[in-house]
Amino acid sequence: MPDICEGQLYISEVLSVYKGTSSKGHTHIQSRHSDSFVFVLTGEATYFFGNRKMKAEPGNILFLAGGSMYDIDVPCENFTHIHVNFNFRESEARTFDCNIFKSETLASAESDFINLYKKWQIGSIADKVGSVALVYGIYYKIIASESYSYIDSSQKNYINNAVEIIHRSFGNPEFDVEGLADCLGLSSVHLRRLFKKTHNTSPIKYLTSVRVEKAKELLRYSERSVNEISEICGFASGYYFSRVFKAETGFTPTQYRSIIGDYM
Repeated sequence: MPDICEGQLYISEVLSVYKGTSSKGHTHIQSRHSDSFVFVLTGEATYFFGNRKMKAEPGNILFLAGGSMYDIDVPCENFTHIHVNFNFRESEARTFDCNIFKSETLASAESDFINLYKKWQIGSIADKVGSVALVYGIYYKIIASESYSYIDSSQKNYINNAVEIIHRSFGNPEFDVEGLADCLGLSSVHLRRLFKKTHNTSPIKYLTSVRVEKAKELLRYSERSVNEISEICGFASGYYFSRVFKAETGFTPTQYRSIIGDYM
């Protein structure tokens, strides 16, 4: 079956948008009624598509194809998610592969799913039409996350090491791209080029996304203050943290904590 990233597809309509929580246990889906994008908010689950077994975790996006059959195993409570049910125009003639997309670049799609859910609840004609545009935006991010420019194994090692260092050092407010490049023995210009090839972003934007994702986790699961979270995640001040967080997610940290609390 074809993959949705192999060619340009067109969305004929958005059918529904809802938030859900799956209970612990096993579920068998005999035949999906529509195509669907699912953003995982909390918890985890294992999906079985025929002989393929895939684990879904927070930040992942699932594509579940209309007419597909699959099984879901949820190991514990609080597997929460936002579903967007729609139809690809081509799905009337063929069925696509179900898949799970796990790139770090998809984290920014969380705000798209939340905005979609909010628009759908309002229910006006304009909001229904706007929902289609937001689904196209999610589809674009999935395709972009799957794009890959070839680099040789030595360059891949540099990037793998860079990513490891970023995840280890993001809490240091003095950590920057120049220091990262020095650690790797590269020029900052070369490092930026490699990041653009492999992650379709710059190293500083990747570092920012790691900090914001850690902040989201703390806002979800801890009762630490915004200033404490700012310090833990390597931001120079609470004000700067709030400004960056809103630019990345569309919400202030306080708004995000309030909104995400509705899903848990």
